[in-house]
Amino acid sequence: MITMTRQLWRLDGALPPDTIALTEGLRLHLAHAPLTTVLVQIGDRRQSYVTLPGCDGCQHDRCEPGCRTEMLRRLLHQAAPGLTLKPVMRGLATRPYTRVVLATPGPRPQLLDAELMAQWPEARLALSWRSQRGRLHAGALLAVGADGPSPAVALHSRRWRSWPVPPAAGRALPSQRPRWSPGRAT
Repeated sequence: MITMTRQLWRLDGALPPDTIALTEGLRLHLAHAPLTTVLVQIGDRRQSYVTLPGCDGCQHDRCEPGCRTEMLRRLLHQAAPGLTLKPVMRGLATRPYTRVVLATPGPRPQLLDAELMAQWPEARLALSWRSQRGRLHAGALLAVGADGPSPAVALHSRRWRSWPVPPAAGRALPSQRPRWSPGRAT
């Protein structure tokens, strides 16, 4: 039996022009394992990450059979060959977020994407995805700095329900640091 621990991976590269195969592959992946996507924006720079269960061999690029990270890596190789996973050994750096909200999709929700994030100079959007009984479920955490509009209002305009999180939580967001990592880095 494989011991699975949550691990953080940076997504490098570009999406293919046709994302249908990638979308279908991700639906299949979610049928077997949860996945969290993280989009971080600092000024004009944006970086995407994923966090998912992986095996002890992931840090050495020697995954065990059945490893969820290896399954995602193979999916990306087939459906989006321009994308690669790079391990983030020390997690994400702490940022000066002052407003944090949790959100779930409302009726007919709109996509939460880079366009949403453009409203703030500093923002982190984490979307957690899982499949249960054949249905896809999602939840979001949006953390932003003091500048820009209310994150709750921005989410409501996209038909997402939101709940505020105490401001201190923004300074202590989990770094998504892998268990096998000794510390944090950017």
